[in-house]
Amino acid sequence: MTRQEFISHLAELDNGSAEDAKNELSNEDYYYIELVYTHHPAISNVNGKTQIAGIYMYGGMGAIMDMASTAIKARDIECQLREIQYQKSKLLAQLEELKSGKADRR
Repeated sequence: MTRQEFISHLAELDNGSAEDAKNELSNEDYYYIELVYTHHPAISNVNGKTQIAGIYMYGGMGAIMDMASTAIKARDIECQLREIQYQKSKLLAQLEELKSGKADRR
């Protein structure tokens, strides 16, 4: 989600908030909005942009910041899972080489 998409979703919810956000939203605030939007497990894959705009509109940056630590934990777990999946795929490829007889025989 881009900053402009976020502002647009705010505008759909309430015109005043979008104008305020456009003028007051710092780069650091947007970083945390994007972090929560991308990684927090409570944010829907289907309508997450509207969800995060609503959280910001009704709860402000305080609500976003309260959700940030959970989003960071989820991001770290996702990273660990990707690493495990990568290692698994490497091992499966090695196993396939052994099964096919193409493995290096030393």
